[in-house]
Amino acid sequence: MGKKKKIESEEITQIRKAVEGDSAVIGTKRTLKGIRAGDVASVYITKNVPTYVKEDLHHFCETAEIQLVELDITNKELGVVCKKPFLISVLSVKK
Repeated sequence: MGKKKKIESEEITQIRKAVEGDSAVIGTKRTLKGIRAGDVASVYITKNVPTYVKEDLHHFCETAEIQLVELDITNKELGVVCKKPFLISVLSVKK
């Protein structure tokens, strides 16, 4: 039997609340679109997000003065946290 790894932190609970409250935006393109429109409060990225995506998000978040949080979990684990049947590398929370 495999071990279960428990992931609990303040960021994870905020993400769960956002997903349950329909204020979460999943995906790089939708997040970048929200940043440009000024609709995003914070952005979460996983530890295995591609480098070019990470650099783009750092740039846009810095320009728009939006909080960028680098999670210490993989995109597979973030998909499980959000109760989705797919990988999630980038997630943002609406204002």
